[in-house]
Amino acid sequence: IKECLEELKLNPKIFNPRAVESRIDAAKNELIEPADYPVDDFFNEQVARVYELYAKKLKANNAVDFGDLLLLPVKLFEGHPEVLRAYRDRLHYLMVDEYQDTNRAQYRLIQLLAGERQNLCVVGDDDQSIYRWRGADVRNILDFEKDFPEATVIKLEQNYRSTKNILRAAGEVVRHIAHRKDKALWTENEAGERIVYYTGRTDKEEAAFVVQQIQRLRGAGDLRLADFAVFYRTNAQSRVFEDELRRQNIPYVIYGGTRFYDRMEIKDILSYLWVLANPADGLHLRRIINVPGRGIGKVTVEKLEQFAAQRGLSFFDALPLAGEAGVTGTTAKKILAFHQLLLNLQVLMKGERLSHFVQTLIERSGYLEELRAEDTLEAEGRIENLEELVNVVADYEAGTTEPSLQGFLDQVSLVSDIDKLDDKSQALPLMTLHLAKGLEFDVVFFVGMEEG
Repeated sequence: IKECLEELKLNPKIFNPRAVESRIDAAKNELIEPADYPVDDFFNEQVARVYELYAKKLKANNAVDFGDLLLLPVKLFEGHPEVLRAYRDRLHYLMVDEYQDTNRAQYRLIQLLAGERQNLCVVGDDDQSIYRWRGADVRNILDFEKDFPEATVIKLEQNYRSTKNILRAAGEVVRHIAHRKDKALWTENEAGERIVYYTGRTDKEEAAFVVQQIQRLRGAGDLRLADFAVFYRTNAQSRVFEDELRRQNIPYVIYGGTRFYDRMEIKDILSYLWVLANPADGLHLRRIINVPGRGIGKVTVEKLEQFAAQRGLSFFDALPLAGEAGVTGTTAKKILAFHQLLLNLQVLMKGERLSHFVQTLIERSGYLEELRAEDTLEAEGRIENLEELVNVVADYEAGTTEPSLQGFLDQVSLVSDIDKLDDKSQALPLMTLHLAKGLEFDVVFFVGMEEG
């Protein structure tokens, strides 16, 4: 896709490769080919051009991507009935699990293969449809009887895992959903512990309560940390719980994610702050000189480093002398612009509250703009992490009589990162609800549910 953008002379800062890839993938999931791609605005008009060239390049390289693994068989079967017939003769029975998470392309493939035999068994639960953001269409399961009128529906309503209290509460939560298949889960298990409902005034208060309850329950019985779990909707929500767990020296492990202060976007913005606090910090300066992408490559950085060493200068002081270091043309202008950005940020820092300044930095650096241009779910999560970083700074300000940039950085650097444990039984699991599906724990905390 990057090659396609280059050939079509499209600026990757405007047409972010990941954003373009995401739209092409979504189109393939909807069985939309390049010629039929909707061009309802300028961005999509260019995506259509990239999609067409990308498809040609894949074909020329005798290659397919994941979307093609669905799109191409559907095209083959629809265009060549004799091939479809051959596969129908081979596949007399079809079974599909997690049917609520199928997309349009998967649905069409199933429909074609089922054919006149209709020997199709699907298993799924519309209440567990959690992958719409990946293209899953819950209508596939909701409309199953319309699509296959002779289908026999068997409701698997007995639950073997949960207690009566949990099932009753879950049933009340989903009962109000407008479009769903009616079902009444029941269990022969005991009523079990009552569900505890807690409302904190702040996320910090909530985190303190959760950790306090974990400590209390551990002390009262033989539960290990691995018998507990904390679930949240997005990874950005883990930060306040990580802080509280670190404060109390409780080991934890994040499943399917990275610890808050180890996340790329957090390290990038903190590197900016370290440089602003100490311009002689060459380590952090090297990290951000091309973040977000400015077209300042490794060779240019090496030239500046050699020049700085020869002149006895810091890396920062060598930036405005890029021309003398042998860097010319557009690259030299980009280095000067970066240096000026840092100088401007130093001035702004003196007149703003620290939390406001960090927000300004995220915007002025171009970091936020680049993530928005990416227009993917991953980028959205990274933006949420940056918003959480601003909250971290605001918390620091609220708890300090004389907040300063250096003071904040000192606090961050003192956050003791717990070593990764080989024995996961000695660590508290933290994870998103998506990852938690299908897992079992003795004690579970659902957090950050105030927005539904």
